[in-house]
Amino acid sequence: MVCAVCQGKMVDKNDDLDLRIDGKLYIAHNVPFEECSICGEKVLDPEISEVIYERIHLKKYKKQRLEIPTLDLAVNM
Repeated sequence: MVCAVCQGKMVDKNDDLDLRIDGKLYIAHNVPFEECSICGEKVLDPEISEVIYERIHLKKYKKQRLEIPTLDLAVNM
């Protein structure tokens, strides 16, 4: 498959994805997807997307607390 963004080669992967849905951050583990080797564009199979959205809708997920480094560029440098 060729990347729709940059025409680079898409590579099969199985990894973690961070998703922002309705203003909330979700981390999905062990997700199969294709990723562009040049620009990093990620493409999920529609069936995988349905599974993810269904689990979120049905609240079939674990809540975990994570420490995430954050940056505020509004602060004087």
